[in-house]
Amino acid sequence: QAREQAAQAREAAAQAREQAAQARGARAGVQVNVNVGAGSNP
Repeated sequence: QAREQAAQAREAAAQAREQAAQARGARAGVQVNVNVGAGSNP
């Protein structure tokens, strides 16, 4: 049971890191889109 719980914890941590990376990417994409929009419509 301890090994199974440890495996589940590692999987959950990996998913959390992936979600955090996706969130950072999404924020970066929004910032880029906003900058492009401001440049195209001064």
